[in-house]
Amino acid sequence: MVIGGGEVAARKVQHLLAAKANVTVIAPHACDRVAALCTFTVPATLRRGDLTIAIATEGRCPALAGILREELETRYGPEYAEQVSLFGEARKKMI
Repeated sequence: MVIGGGEVAARKVQHLLAAKANVTVIAPHACDRVAALCTFTVPATLRRGDLTIAIATEGRCPALAGILREELETRYGPEYAEQVSLFGEARKKMI
């Protein structure tokens, strides 16, 4: 696993791939060299505070993932950020 998608990550990924490693890159953005080395998918994400909902089609239909994210945006509004926070506090008390 390589954290980051810049030029340093590109060098690390190249070395790992040369050693026949199965490489996973975790980064919000990938430089051109990293993007050219390995297939990747970027899930459509919806964030409400500490709540993250991700939709992915493994690159087969990114537009559908975006449409589904938009649908979820109407279903899970900003109030869910507060709910997650409240549930988190309640969980601390229960533990």
